[in-house]
Amino acid sequence: MAERYRRWALAAALIGSLAGCQTYLEQKADASAGGPQRRVDDANQRLALAQDETYSLQTTLEDDQAYLGHLQANLDDAQRNLNAQRARLASARNQNRITAAEERAAEQRLASATADVESAVLEIQSKEALGNAGAADAKRRELTQLQQKIEAINEEIALMTR
Repeated sequence: MAERYRRWALAAALIGSLAGCQTYLEQKADASAGGPQRRVDDANQRLALAQDETYSLQTTLEDDQAYLGHLQANLDDAQRNLNAQRARLASARNQNRITAAEERAAEQRLASATADVESAVLEIQSKEALGNAGAADAKRRELTQLQQKIEAINEEIALMTR
């Protein structure tokens, strides 16, 4: 029985050492073929790509934030302009340079154009958020036209209130 046990133990030891030798031989072949360095190089390449993508995304985020600030400035400018022109119209009416009907008509045109600007800015933000660059560009062109319309109304008000 002891002999039998010894044979089994010897067979198990031989099988274990052969398996260990096979692993050693595979690792030795991998090392001599440049495997570890190749894996390090691959990892470094993936790291560099990830860093480039992170930088690109950060730059895009900063650009988007700056553009949102620009759009908010457009909204603020339009609202300040509306308030200033309302005061100008009210002053002219109080001095009897224009009638109440003329004041209301000019104020309505300007308020409507200002609301259109606000709507266009919100639509630009929405389309940008959805990634619809073509529609956002079209809205930007519309915004430019609306700002020109406001300038024309401002000139009309300036002529009316002289």
